[in-house]
Amino acid sequence: SECPDQIKAGIFFFLGKNQMDIDNFGPETAEFLIDQGFIKRIPDIYTFNYNNLEGFPGFGSKKIKLITAGVQQSLNQPYRRVLPSLGIPELGKKAVELLITAGFRDIDDLITIAAEKDTEKLVEIKGIGERTAEIIITEFSSSKTLELIDNLKNAGLIFTEEEISKEDMLPQVFEGQIWCITGSFENFKPRSLAGDEITSRGGKTTTSVTGKTTHLLAGESAGSKLTKAQKLGTTIITEDIFMEMLNTND
Repeated sequence: SECPDQIKAGIFFFLGKNQMDIDNFGPETAEFLIDQGFIKRIPDIYTFNYNNLEGFPGFGSKKIKLITAGVQQSLNQPYRRVLPSLGIPELGKKAVELLITAGFRDIDDLITIAAEKDTEKLVEIKGIGERTAEIIITEFSSSKTLELIDNLKNAGLIFTEEEISKEDMLPQVFEGQIWCITGSFENFKPRSLAGDEITSRGGKTTTSVTGKTTHLLAGESAGSKLTKAQKLGTTIITEDIFMEMLNTND
């Protein structure tokens, strides 16, 4: 079985900025909840009653409300974000995108293929190697992974990627653009939601400003990235302008 440190690392990974990125649920909050024994595994994030924190230092009713709202909101995260958050080796964002594009649009597709031990079918997908295929087969046959998925499904997380029909597809107005996002935003909490708006309209997002970055979305207290973007002559977009860009093109 996993040692406490592995379990803790798994919970931290799940909550990470590039994974579920639950608003108001930072590392300190996670650390405290784990140390107190309130959260022993990932699904506990969704079953724990945060009102029980009333009375602990640093957890006033406002903070508790914010955490609860953040957890609730994370139930809307799409499958392509949920699956890489589970911390399964080799199953990062890129591999998950490849699987979805190849038609594995539901967690049950992966469970079925694992039960059939059909490595061939996975290796046929361009970009999925032998090693990744074998890990998928092993992981999705393991009772530990299946129990985790079951518990998270029961909590209400999304384990299927809806087909986007051409009509539903947003206008690809950011096609060919590379955006970096910095600072905090009124309408995008967590700010990864702004990134989702960009990628669903054909743009790419990156974590650092380079010569290739075409746009910087600058929120409140944007720091060094803003300075760098100004030096490089990158197009700088404020939240208000960004909201207008989203609204005029939908």
